[in-house]
Amino acid sequence: MLRNILLIGLTSLLVACGTTEPLLRVETQEVKVPVPVACKSEIPSRPTLNVPKLKTTDTVYDKAKAYVADSKLRDGYERELLAALLSCK
Repeated sequence: MLRNILLIGLTSLLVACGTTEPLLRVETQEVKVPVPVACKSEIPSRPTLNVPKLKTTDTVYDKAKAYVADSKLRDGYERELLAALLSCK
């Protein structure tokens, strides 16, 4: 009788050591979901340009000066608009 109990105990120990990994595996995954965010940047004010203020009697030098100044004003305005747009991404 003692021999049978000892044999059952050793057999159960050997069976327990021979088990494989469980079939169910838990993995944590990160999923990125876009979340809408309200844009709080202000639209820059439009600059007043000099070219519409020119008169026909102005010299070529004055007209060229006005066009260059307007070009720089417009570049600055476009950069401000781009910065406001990119801050909303």
